[in-house]
Amino acid sequence: MESVSTNQKERKAAAILFVIAAAFQLLIVIVNLIMYRVNSGYVPVSLILYVLLYAAVAVGLFLDKVPFPVAGAGFAGLAVMEFFGFVSSVRSVAASFRDMAANGYTVSAFTKITFLLPIVSSVCLMLGFAAATLIIFFTVYGNDKLKQTAKKLAVLPLILLLINCIYKALIVIIYAVLIVFDRYGGYPPLLFVQNVLSLAVSILALLGTVKALNAYLYPEGKPKKTITRADGTVAEAGDGYCGMAKHVLLLLFTCGIWYYIWICRTTWYTNRVEDEEERSPAKKLLLCMFVPFYIIYWTYKTALRIDKIAKSRGIASDIATPCLVLAIFVSFVPPIIMQDKINAIALNEGVPQEAPEKAPEEASAPVDVPEALEKYKRLLDSGVITQEEFDAKKKQLLDL
Repeated sequence: MESVSTNQKERKAAAILFVIAAAFQLLIVIVNLIMYRVNSGYVPVSLILYVLLYAAVAVGLFLDKVPFPVAGAGFAGLAVMEFFGFVSSVRSVAASFRDMAANGYTVSAFTKITFLLPIVSSVCLMLGFAAATLIIFFTVYGNDKLKQTAKKLAVLPLILLLINCIYKALIVIIYAVLIVFDRYGGYPPLLFVQNVLSLAVSILALLGTVKALNAYLYPEGKPKKTITRADGTVAEAGDGYCGMAKHVLLLLFTCGIWYYIWICRTTWYTNRVEDEEERSPAKKLLLCMFVPFYIIYWTYKTALRIDKIAKSRGIASDIATPCLVLAIFVSFVPPIIMQDKINAIALNEGVPQEAPEKAPEEASAPVDVPEALEKYKRLLDSGVITQEEFDAKKKQLLDL
């Protein structure tokens, strides 16, 4: 079978993300083993299957030749698992509603929403993984028309998986509030840990799917976006560019997920500063997430680097101090200011820098007229210059 050329960097990054997702899913299995040992003595087989499927996707992405049969089967398997989860959730919700009705309870709208939210999550995951499977299949084995269709549909699984991440983040927040106010019985610490791990798996699956789709859809690397400058010219956006409307909306409606992704992107982008130590995006992300107030320090140091990059491109920039102050009091604003400055740099990437103005030539040293005339007379007598040339030079020296 013919080998498939993929974007090596994106593919391996996706594989690493799915390996980590499999590891976190294994931790979920261990947490469930502890809880179910107390209750019934077994762990749902589906949790173990998830570990194997995430690992299968990672193995398929690591392979150099024909990665679809393994990676694609992994994505398809995840979609099938979510389908069974969807069916199970529907049956469970229907049974709960029947029991409530049989016992004379009135099912309120809030109760219905509470019961139906897990079904929405299952649907999003099922359709998201199924769409990713079809997109990869069309890209690897389809004709040009199917490949173009796959590129148009690439955003669909990402939106669906992002909705699931938002749902899991809300669940984590709800559990945290219940634990703080001591309103949840049973084993709240383990349930909270399980939901945090589930959120981590969802985020890793989202990022891994993004990388995997980029690897298959753009084997030569994803093309840069085009932007329109103020003068109306169209050019490729430089690295780090992100539309401000998109950036602000993602900051507002992704429950912090985009903020952390943006921290990784910006850390990587600012590594281009000369004479500065290279920083690890993953390390900086973990520090910002788990070390109190570290994100304020990161904001200030990163804004300083953005200032240096801007000045190297001839763009005035002094955002470090304002970003530091705002990071303390209004943490939402610095990412907007910093991204706006990065976009200004990106808009300037393709503009040739003006050559520095040449310093005015030094005034020539004063000429000794008699000595110069004597020199030209000798040249005339030796036949090197003609009489006309000598007369012209004499007039020039004497300012006649």
